[in-house]
Amino acid sequence: MIVYDGTEGELYDTVSDPHQWNNRWDDPACRGRRDAMVAELRQRLPQARVPKLHPAAMG
Repeated sequence: MIVYDGTEGELYDTVSDPHQWNNRWDDPACRGRRDAMVAELRQRLPQARVPKLHPAAMG
């Protein structure tokens, strides 16, 4: 099962890098923006299902 914890991702400056060659996710200069986006995403996510769904394709 794949679980993302918010420590991985992609963040691009599409104005100065329109082809998205330079992933700035780990750039310290972008950390505040990245953390704000992750926090907003977590606020907007629906509550986790209980019990969790177990797709048949996952075994």
